[in-house]
Amino acid sequence: MDYTSYLDGDVLGCDSFPIFLFHGVIRKQKWNVRNRNRKHLELDYFTSVIKSLYNAGNPVSMDEIVWHHNHNEPLPDKSFAVTFDDGYRNNFDYAVDVLEKFGIPTTFYVATEFIAQNTSAYIDYVEYAYEVLDKDPEIINRRAMKSPCIPTTDVLRGEIDGLELTDKMTWEQVVQLSWTSLFTIGAHTHTHAILPMLNKREKEGEIFRPLWMLHQHGIVPKHFSYPEGKEDDFDDETISLLKSAGVVCCPTAIHGVNTHETDLFRLKRIGVK
Repeated sequence: MDYTSYLDGDVLGCDSFPIFLFHGVIRKQKWNVRNRNRKHLELDYFTSVIKSLYNAGNPVSMDEIVWHHNHNEPLPDKSFAVTFDDGYRNNFDYAVDVLEKFGIPTTFYVATEFIAQNTSAYIDYVEYAYEVLDKDPEIINRRAMKSPCIPTTDVLRGEIDGLELTDKMTWEQVVQLSWTSLFTIGAHTHTHAILPMLNKREKEGEIFRPLWMLHQHGIVPKHFSYPEGKEDDFDDETISLLKSAGVVCCPTAIHGVNTHETDLFRLKRIGVK
Protein backbone atom coordinates (compact mmCIF):
# COMPACT_ATOMS: atom_id res chain seq x y z
CA MET A 1 0.00 0.00 0.00
CA ASP A 2 1.14 3.55 -0.73
CA TYR A 3 0.95 5.23 2.69
CA THR A 4 1.99 8.56 1.18
CA SER A 5 -1.65 8.89 0.04
CA TYR A 6 -2.43 9.89 3.65
CA LEU A 7 -0.30 12.99 3.10
CA ASP A 8 -2.47 14.27 0.25
CA GLY A 9 -4.03 17.44 1.62
CA ASP A 10 -6.03 17.99 -1.57
CA VAL A 11 -7.97 14.80 -0.82
CA LEU A 12 -7.94 14.65 2.99
CA GLY A 13 -7.92 18.36 3.77
CA CYS A 14 -5.00 20.76 3.87
CA ASP A 15 -4.91 20.69 7.70
CA SER A 16 -4.87 16.90 7.98
CA PHE A 17 -2.02 14.76 9.27
CA PRO A 18 -1.66 11.01 9.88
CA ILE A 19 -0.01 9.26 12.82
CA PHE A 20 1.36 5.90 11.72
CA LEU A 21 1.18 2.95 14.12
CA PHE A 22 3.82 0.21 14.05
CA HIS A 23 4.53 -2.67 16.44
CA GLY A 24 7.55 -4.61 15.23
CA VAL A 25 10.19 -5.08 12.54
CA ILE A 26 11.75 -8.45 11.72
CA ARG A 27 14.32 -9.71 9.24
CA LYS A 28 12.01 -12.16 7.47
CA GLN A 29 8.54 -13.67 7.90
CA LYS A 30 9.03 -17.43 8.24
CA TRP A 31 6.07 -18.69 10.25
CA ASN A 32 2.80 -20.28 9.16
CA VAL A 33 0.56 -18.94 11.93
CA ARG A 34 2.55 -16.43 13.90
CA ASN A 35 2.56 -12.89 12.58
CA ARG A 36 -0.08 -13.60 9.93
CA ASN A 37 -1.62 -10.22 10.80
CA ARG A 38 1.70 -8.52 9.91
CA LYS A 39 2.10 -7.00 13.33
CA HIS A 40 5.82 -7.28 12.66
CA LEU A 41 6.92 -5.95 9.27
CA GLU A 42 9.86 -7.29 7.31
CA LEU A 43 12.83 -4.94 7.49
CA ASP A 44 13.02 -4.27 3.75
CA TYR A 45 9.34 -3.38 3.61
CA PHE A 46 9.54 -1.21 6.73
CA THR A 47 12.50 0.63 5.23
CA SER A 48 10.60 1.27 2.00
CA VAL A 49 7.60 2.66 3.89
CA ILE A 50 9.74 5.00 5.98
CA LYS A 51 11.75 6.12 2.96
CA SER A 52 8.63 6.88 0.93
CA LEU A 53 7.09 8.86 3.79
CA TYR A 54 10.33 10.78 4.32
CA ASN A 55 10.56 11.67 0.63
CA ALA A 56 6.91 12.73 0.40
CA GLY A 57 6.23 14.39 3.74
CA ASN A 58 7.38 16.24 6.82
CA PRO A 59 8.06 14.05 9.88
CA VAL A 60 7.06 15.58 13.22
CA SER A 61 7.15 14.41 16.81
CA MET A 62 4.17 13.84 19.08
CA ASP A 63 5.42 16.81 21.12
CA GLU A 64 5.11 19.00 18.03
CA ILE A 65 1.57 17.75 17.53
CA VAL A 66 0.76 18.72 21.12
CA TRP A 67 2.34 22.16 20.69
CA HIS A 68 0.42 22.96 17.51
CA HIS A 69 -2.83 21.76 19.08
CA ASN A 70 -2.32 23.87 22.21
CA HIS A 71 -1.47 26.93 20.13
CA ASN A 72 -4.35 26.32 17.71
CA GLU A 73 -1.98 26.25 14.76
CA PRO A 74 -1.98 23.78 11.85
CA LEU A 75 1.10 21.65 11.38
CA PRO A 76 3.28 22.18 8.31
CA ASP A 77 1.89 20.75 5.09
CA LYS A 78 2.22 16.96 4.68
CA SER A 79 3.21 16.39 8.29
CA PHE A 80 3.14 12.88 9.72
CA ALA A 81 4.19 11.16 12.94
CA VAL A 82 5.55 7.67 13.63
CA THR A 83 4.73 5.61 16.73
CA PHE A 84 5.44 2.09 18.00
CA ASP A 85 3.38 0.23 20.61
CA ASP A 86 4.36 -2.47 23.14
CA GLY A 87 8.17 -2.27 23.39
CA TYR A 88 9.48 -5.11 21.22
CA ARG A 89 13.24 -5.58 21.19
CA ASN A 90 13.13 -5.71 17.39
CA ASN A 91 12.31 -1.98 17.51
CA PHE A 92 15.76 -1.44 19.02
CA ASP A 93 17.52 -4.05 16.87
CA TYR A 94 16.11 -3.12 13.46
CA ALA A 95 13.74 -0.14 13.37
CA VAL A 96 15.91 2.39 15.17
CA ASP A 97 18.71 2.30 12.57
CA VAL A 98 16.21 3.05 9.79
CA LEU A 99 14.51 5.82 11.77
CA GLU A 100 17.86 7.43 12.58
CA LYS A 101 19.01 7.19 8.97
CA PHE A 102 16.02 9.22 7.80
CA GLY A 103 15.77 11.45 10.88
CA ILE A 104 12.24 10.34 11.81
CA PRO A 105 11.05 11.48 15.27
CA THR A 106 9.39 8.46 16.86
CA THR A 107 7.45 7.76 20.06
CA PHE A 108 7.79 4.28 21.58
CA TYR A 109 4.90 3.39 23.92
CA VAL A 110 6.04 0.57 26.22
CA ALA A 111 4.08 -1.74 28.52
CA THR A 112 6.32 -1.74 31.57
CA GLU A 113 5.68 -5.34 32.67
CA PHE A 114 6.77 -6.42 29.18
CA ILE A 115 10.02 -4.50 29.73
CA ALA A 116 10.61 -5.53 33.34
CA GLN A 117 9.85 -9.24 32.93
CA ASN A 118 10.07 -9.87 29.16
CA THR A 119 6.48 -11.09 29.12
CA SER A 120 4.09 -11.11 26.19
CA ALA A 121 0.48 -10.48 25.34
CA TYR A 122 -1.70 -13.58 25.65
CA ILE A 123 -2.24 -13.78 21.90
CA ASP A 124 1.48 -14.37 21.39
CA TYR A 125 1.24 -17.55 23.46
CA VAL A 126 -1.84 -18.69 21.56
CA GLU A 127 -0.19 -18.11 18.17
CA TYR A 128 2.88 -20.01 19.35
CA ALA A 129 0.73 -22.93 20.45
CA TYR A 130 -0.94 -23.20 17.05
CA GLU A 131 2.40 -22.82 15.28
CA VAL A 132 3.82 -25.91 16.97
CA LEU A 133 0.55 -27.91 17.14
CA ASP A 134 1.49 -30.29 14.31
CA LYS A 135 4.86 -31.06 15.88
CA ASP A 136 3.67 -31.57 19.44
CA PRO A 137 -0.10 -31.38 20.15
CA GLU A 138 0.47 -31.54 23.91
CA ILE A 139 2.47 -28.32 23.85
CA ILE A 140 -0.73 -26.28 24.16
CA ASN A 141 -1.39 -27.76 27.60
CA ARG A 142 2.19 -28.17 28.67
CA ARG A 143 3.62 -24.78 27.76
CA ALA A 144 1.32 -22.21 26.30
CA MET A 145 -2.06 -22.53 27.94
CA LYS A 146 -1.27 -23.50 31.53
CA SER A 147 0.79 -20.43 32.35
CA PRO A 148 0.02 -17.59 29.96
CA CYS A 149 1.83 -15.05 32.14
CA ILE A 150 5.22 -16.70 32.54
CA PRO A 151 8.21 -15.06 30.85
CA THR A 152 8.54 -15.12 27.10
CA THR A 153 11.95 -16.77 27.15
CA ASP A 154 10.53 -19.69 29.17
CA VAL A 155 7.56 -20.44 26.94
CA LEU A 156 8.25 -19.25 23.45
CA ARG A 157 11.82 -20.36 22.80
CA GLY A 158 10.95 -24.02 22.08
CA GLU A 159 12.13 -25.51 18.81
CA ILE A 160 10.99 -22.56 16.70
CA ASP A 161 13.13 -19.45 16.35
CA GLY A 162 10.49 -16.96 17.35
CA LEU A 163 12.11 -14.63 19.86
CA GLU A 164 12.22 -11.94 17.19
CA LEU A 165 8.43 -11.80 17.53
CA THR A 166 8.28 -11.77 21.31
CA ASP A 167 11.38 -10.49 23.10
CA LYS A 168 10.97 -7.04 24.58
CA MET A 169 13.50 -4.29 25.07
CA THR A 170 15.47 -4.20 28.30
CA TRP A 171 15.33 -1.20 30.60
CA GLU A 172 18.85 -0.32 29.43
CA GLN A 173 17.66 -0.17 25.83
CA VAL A 174 14.58 1.88 26.70
CA VAL A 175 16.75 4.36 28.61
CA GLN A 176 19.23 4.51 25.73
CA LEU A 177 16.42 5.44 23.34
CA SER A 178 15.19 8.12 25.75
CA TRP A 179 18.62 9.77 25.63
CA THR A 180 18.29 10.26 21.86
CA SER A 181 16.69 13.58 20.95
CA LEU A 182 14.92 11.93 18.02
CA PHE A 183 13.00 9.48 20.22
CA THR A 184 10.37 9.76 22.95
CA ILE A 185 9.27 7.10 25.43
CA GLY A 186 5.63 6.88 26.43
CA ALA A 187 3.65 4.42 28.55
CA HIS A 188 1.26 1.73 27.33
CA THR A 189 -0.08 0.57 30.74
CA HIS A 190 1.81 -1.94 32.88
CA THR A 191 0.33 -5.27 31.76
CA HIS A 192 -1.32 -4.22 28.46
CA ALA A 193 -4.71 -4.34 30.18
CA ILE A 194 -7.87 -3.10 28.45
CA LEU A 195 -8.63 -0.12 30.67
CA PRO A 196 -12.47 0.11 30.55
CA MET A 197 -12.64 -3.51 31.74
CA LEU A 198 -11.03 -2.49 35.05
CA ASN A 199 -12.44 -0.79 38.12
CA LYS A 200 -11.09 2.63 39.02
CA ARG A 201 -8.44 1.35 41.42
CA GLU A 202 -7.16 -1.15 38.85
CA LYS A 203 -7.12 1.57 36.19
CA GLU A 204 -5.06 3.78 38.47
CA GLY A 205 -2.55 0.97 38.85
CA GLU A 206 -2.29 0.44 35.09
CA ILE A 207 -1.79 4.17 34.54
CA PHE A 208 0.26 5.38 37.51
CA ARG A 209 2.53 2.34 37.91
CA PRO A 210 4.13 2.48 34.45
CA LEU A 211 4.60 6.24 34.73
CA TRP A 212 6.31 5.74 38.10
CA MET A 213 8.52 2.95 36.71
CA LEU A 214 9.61 5.16 33.83
CA HIS A 215 10.39 7.95 36.31
CA GLN A 216 12.52 5.46 38.27
CA HIS A 217 14.62 4.99 35.14
CA GLY A 218 15.12 8.71 34.60
CA ILE A 219 12.36 9.12 31.99
CA VAL A 220 9.69 11.77 32.48
CA PRO A 221 6.74 10.41 30.48
CA LYS A 222 4.11 12.79 29.13
CA HIS A 223 2.77 10.42 26.51
CA PHE A 224 0.59 7.30 26.73
CA SER A 225 -1.28 5.06 24.29
CA TYR A 226 -4.30 2.86 24.94
CA PRO A 227 -3.81 -0.92 24.58
CA GLU A 228 -5.82 -2.12 21.56
CA GLY A 229 -7.04 1.45 21.21
CA LYS A 230 -10.44 0.95 19.57
CA GLU A 231 -13.64 2.78 20.54
CA ASP A 232 -14.39 0.44 23.47
CA ASP A 233 -10.80 0.39 24.78
CA PHE A 234 -10.81 3.78 26.52
CA ASP A 235 -13.39 5.96 28.27
CA ASP A 236 -13.83 9.34 29.94
CA GLU A 237 -12.66 8.04 33.33
CA THR A 238 -9.46 6.75 31.73
CA ILE A 239 -8.82 10.11 30.09
CA SER A 240 -9.45 11.96 33.35
CA LEU A 241 -6.94 9.73 35.18
CA LEU A 242 -4.34 10.20 32.45
CA LYS A 243 -4.67 13.97 32.63
CA SER A 244 -4.38 13.90 36.43
CA ALA A 245 -1.11 11.94 36.01
CA GLY A 246 0.38 14.64 33.79
CA VAL A 247 -0.11 12.86 30.48
CA VAL A 248 -0.62 15.39 27.67
CA CYS A 249 -1.50 13.13 24.74
CA CYS A 250 -2.86 9.61 24.18
CA PRO A 251 -3.51 8.38 20.64
CA THR A 252 -6.00 5.63 19.84
CA ALA A 253 -5.78 2.88 17.22
CA ILE A 254 -8.94 4.10 15.50
CA HIS A 255 -8.25 4.41 11.78
CA GLY A 256 -8.13 7.91 10.37
CA VAL A 257 -6.27 11.20 10.06
CA ASN A 258 -6.32 14.23 12.35
CA THR A 259 -6.24 18.01 12.35
CA HIS A 260 -4.73 20.44 14.87
CA GLU A 261 -8.21 20.61 16.45
CA THR A 262 -8.49 16.85 17.11
CA ASP A 263 -8.74 15.97 20.80
CA LEU A 264 -5.25 14.93 21.93
CA PHE A 265 -6.75 11.96 23.81
CA ARG A 266 -8.70 10.78 20.77
CA LEU A 267 -6.12 11.06 18.02
CA LYS A 268 -6.54 8.52 15.24
CA ARG A 269 -3.71 6.40 13.82
CA ILE A 270 -3.03 4.49 10.62
CA GLY A 271 -1.92 0.93 11.29
CA VAL A 272 0.83 -0.02 8.83
CA LYS A 273 0.61 -3.57 7.44
